[in-house]
Amino acid sequence: MTTVYFIRHGQSTANLSQCFAGFIDVSLTDLGRKQAACTAEFMADIPLSAVYSSDLSRAYDTACAVAEKHGLTVQTNPNLREINAGAWEGKPFDELMRNDEAFRHWCREIGTATCTDGESVCKLQERVANAVADIVARHPDESVCIVAHGTPIRVLTALWTGTPLLHLHTVPWASNASVTKVEFSSPRDGRVVVADMHEHLKDLVSRLPTNV
Repeated sequence: MTTVYFIRHGQSTANLSQCFAGFIDVSLTDLGRKQAACTAEFMADIPLSAVYSSDLSRAYDTACAVAEKHGLTVQTNPNLREINAGAWEGKPFDELMRNDEAFRHWCREIGTATCTDGESVCKLQERVANAVADIVARHPDESVCIVAHGTPIRVLTALWTGTPLLHLHTVPWASNASVTKVEFSSPRDGRVVVADMHEHLKDLVSRLPTNV
C-alpha cells in the first residue's frame, strides 16, 4: 500500500486577485507562505520517502517548505501543473464570465469544459492521473507527498471517488495548503481516505471564490 498526501499550493497572487493562473508562473502571497509553513509543520511527523511538485513556483515553494522538514529535495514534474488555460491565462474571473461562453460553461459544468485555446478538463485528468501513477509505481509501500493545484486535485478526487466528470461540479475545491490523503493498492487504484484537510490552518484558511 502506497500512501500519497496531496497538497494544494498556498494562496497565490492570482488567487488573491481572482485571476485564472493556469500555466502562468505566479508567486505565493505572504499568506500563502504562512499557509505553506503551517502545512509543513502539520506534515513534519509523517514519514515521507519523497516530495514531488508541479514545476510552477506557487506549488514548488509550497513543496519546499514540506521537504525541508524531512531533509528531502523536491522533485518537479510539469505534468502536475494546473490546467493549461489558453486564452483565459491571467484574465480576471469576472471578465471571463462577461465575455467568454466557454468560461460560463466551466462555471456551470466544469467536468465537460475546455479552456478557450487551452486544455480540456478531461485531458487534464488523464495527464495528472498518468503522472501520479508513475510516482506511485516508484514508491511501493511508502508514503510520499505531491504538491499540485486546485483543478488537478479536484479531478483526481473525482477519479478516486468514482465521480464521473459530468458530475465534477459536485466535488468541492480543495482549499489552499490543504491535505488530501489517498491510499493506493496499485498505481491506478486510489482510495481517498480524507479530502481537503485544512483544520490545521485555523484562521489562515483561504478558498477559491464560488464563481469559478
